[in-house]
Amino acid sequence: MRLRIAIVTLTLALNALPALAQQDLPYGWHQPTKAELGKRGNKGLSLRADFDGDGKPDTAMLLADDRGRAVGVFAFMTSTSRWAKLDSEAVAELQRWSIALAQPGTYETECAPEDAGCKPGTLKLERSAIQSLLGGKATLFYWDADTKAFKHAALAALGVKVKAG
Repeated sequence: MRLRIAIVTLTLALNALPALAQQDLPYGWHQPTKAELGKRGNKGLSLRADFDGDGKPDTAMLLADDRGRAVGVFAFMTSTSRWAKLDSEAVAELQRWSIALAQPGTYETECAPEDAGCKPGTLKLERSAIQSLLGGKATLFYWDADTKAFKHAALAALGVKVKAG
């Protein structure tokens, strides 16, 4: 009987490991507090979708650093049980920064000043992506299956698709 209880307990604990791993945020970062959010509220701070096409939901979050200097967009990939830092800005940007889900489809892109080799065009998303909205500009963070990493593209217009799916 004790062996059966031990096996059931171990099975339940092992099944809970992915959920527990996801609860651990990147070292030195936390979910913004009410004081940090101010009047902004908590809309646009997190989302869940399958970004890498493995059939499991991944998580994207806007997080604040523990030193009070920066905020950043992070993605937790269920397939690797790891966080990826996608972007960061000064902590003051938290008041006007949000993330949203970008659905599969084709998006018009433009070049950011720091992307010297970039050419404006279109980007076809096969899977959901993270749309970062900051100060009237939008950036897509999307999973590249070949490099097994996120890439980014500046959008020509906020969340405007050229055509669906």
